[in-house]
Amino acid sequence: MNSSTDAQSLAPAESSTLAQNITLGSVVAIIGNILISLSFQVQKLVHKSNTDGKRSYLSFPAWWLGLILMAVGEVGNFLA
Repeated sequence: MNSSTDAQSLAPAESSTLAQNITLGSVVAIIGNILISLSFQVQKLVHKSNTDGKRSYLSFPAWWLGLILMAVGEVGNFLA
């Protein structure tokens, strides 16, 4: 068996795997950025709804949801 023939037969599979990895990384990065944008909007909503300023924003569950969404989005960007 010729080694160059073996290398040529593996090339399409490696190319397909590379394309899948690039696609997966792109999708994870896009989802991560969407989650980060959503987290900013949730936290902004909490800050705007606390107009009297008597309650700390840390006491709002929605603010914590925004923080968790941001963390998940950043992890997604790091993995991508």
